[in-house]
Amino acid sequence: MTRWSRGAVAAVAAVTMALVPSCTHVVQDARGVAARPGQVFGTAASVDECTWVEGELVDVPTPRGVSAQTDPVLRIPQPEGWNRITVLDSQMIRFVMRADDLAVRGVAPTAVVTLESHRGEISARDFFDEQRKQVSDLGVKELTLEDTTLCGLPAVRGHYMAPLLGTSSPRRADLLSAVMYTEGRTFGVAVTVQSADEDDPVYQRDKAAILDGFQMLPPGTR
Repeated sequence: MTRWSRGAVAAVAAVTMALVPSCTHVVQDARGVAARPGQVFGTAASVDECTWVEGELVDVPTPRGVSAQTDPVLRIPQPEGWNRITVLDSQMIRFVMRADDLAVRGVAPTAVVTLESHRGEISARDFFDEQRKQVSDLGVKELTLEDTTLCGLPAVRGHYMAPLLGTSSPRRADLLSAVMYTEGRTFGVAVTVQSADEDDPVYQRDKAAILDGFQMLPPGTR
């Protein structure tokens, strides 16, 4: 895996640890249907195989300099009160939103989407194994991921415990990751959702909608 891929996994963890509602910058830096090990579904992903959830789905924008005809189409539910944060947008960090109304001691829940790309075909199993290693290398604890699918693509979903700015103890971060091989490249998406008050019922509802309803579809999907 490339250094960029290591940066993508690290970015997810760092951004979710550090975003606070009073800042405009980062302070620091299962269900499942088991995917067959090593299987790559390619462009077989279909919106018909995505999970429907109530509420608005918004398109994750393609950054400047990247063709929308070559990148996967990413869509994410945006629950009421979750506001888009664009200051961190890059080729790696594709989408960040924050729920300031649910902030606890100045720390608001966040959802972060990253997308990485590699030339050639990397098996889903190899990709996820490397991802597990990278997350563990960041010092997080209790990493638990289970095989599932996302819009027909091989995916993993689970959680880990990570430090969160402004709290006295590690907090749970929920992770969804999927792999697509298309146009000669392997794409890996990761969605991480985290809160200082993981027991808040509104946060629990919104988190479920975000992770259940997230979509990764072939380039050019309308």
